[in-house]
Amino acid sequence: MASSWASAYRKHDIDGISPKSKGVHHWQTNRRKLEEKKLTREQELESENELLRAELAFIKKLQVFGEATHCASPNI
Repeated sequence: MASSWASAYRKHDIDGISPKSKGVHHWQTNRRKLEEKKLTREQELESENELLRAELAFIKKLQVFGEATHCASPNI
């Protein structure tokens, strides 16, 4: 035990032998965040609805852009 402390001291100075904090593991914090983010069924549907509306708006803009470039191109 003493030899491991000595080698840790030689490698990392006083930080090598100072006690380490015993915090929360990253997987525990991620799990808590996931539990907090659980949505109700209504919230899930609202989120999906918002996504689909954005997708539809994007498709409509692509169609308008396609028609505008088609009309602007010279007939050969």
